[in-house]
Amino acid sequence: TLDVVTTLKAGPYTVYGDTKITGLREVEEAYIRDFITWKRGKPVSRAELRAAQRQLAGTRLFDAITVEIPPEPPKDLTENETFFAPVLITAEEGKHRTISGGVSYSTADGAGVRGKWEHRNLFGQNEQFGVEADIDERRQSLGLSYTKPRYSKKTRDLVGGVEIFREEDDAFDAFGATGFLGIEEQFNPNLKGSLGIGLEAARIKENGIERDSYLFGLPATLAYDDTNSLLDPTSGVRASAAVAPWGGLFDNRETGFVIVDLHGSTYIPFDRDKNYVLALRGRSAAVFAEQRERVPANRRLYAGGGGSVRGFETRSVGPLDSDNDPTGGLTAAEISVEGRLRFGSFGVVPFVDAGLVSEELFSDFDEVRIGA
Repeated sequence: TLDVVTTLKAGPYTVYGDTKITGLREVEEAYIRDFITWKRGKPVSRAELRAAQRQLAGTRLFDAITVEIPPEPPKDLTENETFFAPVLITAEEGKHRTISGGVSYSTADGAGVRGKWEHRNLFGQNEQFGVEADIDERRQSLGLSYTKPRYSKKTRDLVGGVEIFREEDDAFDAFGATGFLGIEEQFNPNLKGSLGIGLEAARIKENGIERDSYLFGLPATLAYDDTNSLLDPTSGVRASAAVAPWGGLFDNRETGFVIVDLHGSTYIPFDRDKNYVLALRGRSAAVFAEQRERVPANRRLYAGGGGSVRGFETRSVGPLDSDNDPTGGLTAAEISVEGRLRFGSFGVVPFVDAGLVSEELFSDFDEVRIGA
């Protein structure tokens, strides 16, 4: 039998002292101090310091950053005294500009190339500005994007962008430009939303007839995600809702419609190592408009192709014209049941997808297409 007696000495009462920041070159100190949640004289919480360090590391501005207090109080302090522990934030800035690119090939879209240039510290406070070109045989686009993090609130970003695009598809051909300005809010670690103003000017060719579209919209989104991985989830739930009222001119006549698009997916593991997972996905969408012909072809609903109803060509599920080209609809619904079975470095994914697109606002579900 062994009896162990441990003596604990609490040491002096420790509170936050002054905060010092070192190592900055191009990043403004005021931006870093906006991450400080502690106040001088309040009790020290190492969890609070670690949370601030994780947030600062997530800005992608630093190769290394630490937030710490001295490991031990001065030896001349007694447990009856108060230790004002200084907080030291030590930063090692990384490179703030990135050039990236890639090539691709798809049986749906053909060969493609993509390139992007990004600046992550445009004015010294993590402002992100990017230029991106994305070209394949079906669609070509050039876009500018801007993000101002922590805009008037620590959980709010100001986002904006413009894009010039050209698209050739069996459903329609389009050439135009879009713009967006709005805010994104992170309500909690799993829930975020956005609200903004959208503009679009486009020339759309459908069935050999060209029509001009000039739209103004107020798109809003709400998204929930508690899955365990961004790219390969094996547990959790994802759900999103997007509502976008649009109004303006189409084919020299006034038009107005509201698009509602709901998505949801869940991932259910059947073993502790999560090598056997059931994935379920669903979508329900509708365009509330007087008639389909008053909605520009690029704003109608489509289904089919990868990420939709697999086994069908892109946008081919739903109504077709006399040339078997998709015409889009006012209602869309999709459901997918997928098994993800992993065997070491290999895996098998059996699936069944089903979906429909209807010209009417409320479908009778007699045009369901199934791919497996």
